[in-house]
Amino acid sequence: MLTELRESLKSGDALATAMSRHAGWFDRAEVAMVEAGQHSGELSSVLRTLAERHERSGELSSKLIGALAYPAVIACVGVGVAVFLSIKTLPELTAILVDADVEVPRLTAAVMWTGQALVTNAWVLCVALIVGIACTFVVRRLISRWGIRPPGWIRLLVPEVIRRSAVAEAVLSLAELARVGVPLVEALRITAPSSPAGLEHSLSSAADNLEGGQSLSESLSDPYWFDAELRRLLVVGESGGELPDILERIGQRDRRRARRLIDRLAALLEPAVILVLAVLVGIVVMAAVLPLIRLQEII
Repeated sequence: MLTELRESLKSGDALATAMSRHAGWFDRAEVAMVEAGQHSGELSSVLRTLAERHERSGELSSKLIGALAYPAVIACVGVGVAVFLSIKTLPELTAILVDADVEVPRLTAAVMWTGQALVTNAWVLCVALIVGIACTFVVRRLISRWGIRPPGWIRLLVPEVIRRSAVAEAVLSLAELARVGVPLVEALRITAPSSPAGLEHSLSSAADNLEGGQSLSESLSDPYWFDAELRRLLVVGESGGELPDILERIGQRDRRRARRLIDRLAALLEPAVILVLAVLVGIVVMAAVLPLIRLQEII
């Protein structure tokens, strides 16, 4: 890619034009920022801004994945051990009861049935998971392409931390584009495709409203994504001529909020998973103890 960029520059192409031919490496926002930097003579500062943008990209998502990784691993190991006991250890105990014509405890039978059903239908669960993920991706693409606004009940399923993270990234991207001289209408349309479906629709609608003569604070009217405080701050930025600075402060504020939400989520998930595993292990232990009590009665 760098070799092709060098050859394009040698042949007389501008850097933004050369970068636009490598969509897998550079998105529309980066190309637009470089193009604006070339026109304004601030290319070096724009490139520095892009480097900082890449450094922070994925920070919140990585933090969220890290917060979910430990509980997920513990849960998988616990469920795996419980399933192993239900299909290996418990059948051997209950076989002795069956040979002695003693009724198998209901709890033990239920645990064994659950473990055997999970093992037998594991491929069905995997296929259902893959199909669900694929359908979600396809529906998201169709909603984005047709400009459909997601229904309200779907919005309720989106965790606040994901909403805060998406808004923070979108606002910071707007701040960067506005600071290098990209018009706000174009900045909104550049930022929209890289946002979640609901936020993408709101940003696209805001670009149309802004083009129709409304201010940015009036255009970002969806209260689900943009709260009243954000719009009031935008009014201050527009009236004072400091909109890029205000946008950056709003983005940094939402990033801090998202970090706090992730920290709270991690603090709550770990004890919750341990508690659920304790209950699960307790059920399996009781399912193993009850046949032993029946055996003792036989002896």
